[in-house]
Amino acid sequence: MHFKLLHEVDQRGGIKSLGVGLEIKIGDLEVALPITPMFERYEDFEREVERAAQGLKDLISKAERLVKGGDEEEGITEEMDAPKIWEILNRIEDDEEFCRRFNSMGEEQRREVAEYVLTQCNIFSGKASVFSARYNSKSLLLE
Repeated sequence: MHFKLLHEVDQRGGIKSLGVGLEIKIGDLEVALPITPMFERYEDFEREVERAAQGLKDLISKAERLVKGGDEEEGITEEMDAPKIWEILNRIEDDEEFCRRFNSMGEEQRREVAEYVLTQCNIFSGKASVFSARYNSKSLLLE
C-alpha cells in the first residue's frame, strides 16, 4: 500500500487537477483509490495534503498514548456547556492537539466556546492566549 499522486491532464497536456490516492495491490490487481478530492489549485492540494499528514501524526500520538496505557481523550459531548468544554480543552498541553480537539467540535459548540473564551477568560495568558491568537472568527476554527 502506497500513496500515489493523482492528476488529470487538460486538452493541451497541462495539469488540470491534483489529488492523492492510495495504491493497493491484491494479487495481480493494482488499483489507486482516491482519498482526497481533485484540486485545480496547487495551494488547495497542498493544504489538504498537510491536513492529512497532521491527521496521521495525530493517529501516531493517539496510538502511543494507548500503547503506553494513557487515558483515552476526555470526551466532549453535545450536552456540555462552554465552560465545561473549555475546562477540558484548557488541560491539553500540546497546542496542535488543543487546536485539533477544538476544530473537531460542531460549529455551534465552537461558536459558544469562542464566545465564552473571548468574553470570560483572560486572553493574555495560558490557553486562552493561544486561542485568541489562532481563532478565525469567519471559519470558527483555530488555525
